[in-house]
Amino acid sequence: HVGIVNVVGGSPANFITPGTYGSVIGGGGAVSYFGYSGTNSVAADFSFLGGGEANAIQTGAAVSALVGGDYNSIQRDAYASVLVGGEDNVVATNAAYAALVGGVRNTVGVDAWESFLGGGSFNSIGVSASEAALVGGSKNSIGANAYYAFLGGGYTNRIEPDCLAAVLAGGEGNLINPYASYSVLVGGEGNTIERNTSHAFLGGG
Repeated sequence: HVGIVNVVGGSPANFITPGTYGSVIGGGGAVSYFGYSGTNSVAADFSFLGGGEANAIQTGAAVSALVGGDYNSIQRDAYASVLVGGEDNVVATNAAYAALVGGVRNTVGVDAWESFLGGGSFNSIGVSASEAALVGGSKNSIGANAYYAFLGGGYTNRIEPDCLAAVLAGGEGNLINPYASYSVLVGGEGNTIERNTSHAFLGGG
């Protein structure tokens, strides 16, 4: 490698792992902050960590960006992913090309390629739920293998595993059960599309 440098700013606790090339830590970090250490670290080539504290971009997550916040991580082999900020958020292993905008304790799951999680709190996109999108709200989830699913927000709404291209627009306590692919639940409260009921539509109420 020729003419490639790393740049480490901020606290002396911050580091870029040896053998990593072309990466930047802009600032942040702390040897001690209210009694806690807050090291920012990068172990992936051509990646950017903007600041905050206790944030990490792990091995193999090359050309990724973690903008700030605290206790956030882009995990191993999550290539070309973006995590904007917030707290305790995770783009999990091999979730390549994923984006997580912020909020608190949100997770894009393992192998959930090209998925998007827009924020909120305690939301999750499941394992291998590739090209899924969860916009926000709280305690909402898209299950494993729910490819191309969309969950618009609200509270405690769930698209269960193996619901291909299902849509749940919002509301509270709504549920699309497994294998109800290509179904749409618009909103309301406590509504359910049952298992194996594909191509269904439930408008709300």
